[in-house]
Amino acid sequence: AGVVLCSHLLAEVEQVCDDVVILSSGTIVASGLVSDVIGHAEQNAVRVRVPGASADAALAALSALPVVVSVKQMEGDAGWLRVEIDGANGKDGVNNQILDGLIRGNIPVLSFEPQSGRLQDVFLHLTAEGIK
Repeated sequence: AGVVLCSHLLAEVEQVCDDVVILSSGTIVASGLVSDVIGHAEQNAVRVRVPGASADAALAALSALPVVVSVKQMEGDAGWLRVEIDGANGKDGVNNQILDGLIRGNIPVLSFEPQSGRLQDVFLHLTAEGIK
């Protein structure tokens, strides 16, 4: 027996549920164990938060790094940047290269975390891709 829970309170869904289905415009964009959906959706991305006034400088500094595939400002999150990294060469030292690029550009780093750490981040990323 199971219970179907429909919610946008994704932190609670992550804590309570074993399985999850993510819909975007009526289409399933991800399903399975919560840990699998989180792990597979964003293995090669990090979130970086900088002061809002430094966002453009951070975009430029990060875009210039060879290990960075793309950098985008996250909608609705002033100062948060989503940095997609090149996973082909492994992750050893990549975080340090990203932080070093920001530090060399005199850009304060307010937060730095794996994008794949939260169901909410995966949901926002997957549903935003479906809109484009």
